[in-house]
Amino acid sequence: MLNFKNTILSFLALAFVMIMPINAQAKEDKSLGLYLNLSSTNTVTAGHAFSQTLKMQKRGHPITIFLNGGAIMSAVKGVPHTSFKDKSLQVWLNDLMSGGAKVIICKVCMGVHKITKADLIEGVVIGSPEVVSEYLFDPKYRVISW
Repeated sequence: MLNFKNTILSFLALAFVMIMPINAQAKEDKSLGLYLNLSSTNTVTAGHAFSQTLKMQKRGHPITIFLNGGAIMSAVKGVPHTSFKDKSLQVWLNDLMSGGAKVIICKVCMGVHKITKADLIEGVVIGSPEVVSEYLFDPKYRVISW
């Protein structure tokens, strides 16, 4: 009986070793971009999304941001913004753009909110299926939604 028990324990130990990854963390590939899909109007959620995205940008990852829903207001000039970590959402967005992030805004959402191109901060691109799909389906981008 003791021999059978040892055999079972040895088998379980071997199975455990085989299914556990040798290196649990994947190697970071800085050529991979981040596609941030942001629709939240919640300041903490949007601010956290911008903060995390900025960290990835500083690590060398290309960044593309798609603003839709109420989140498009962070790209509209003259709209009062609440702050996340003592910076308005528009300042976070400008910081990302200054670092090279491409910002795409939902054209349908602009219509809903009666926003024109002249209302947008400089550098924001109006979205279309062609513009969005360029990043959304690119295997070199990872999509995250907030």
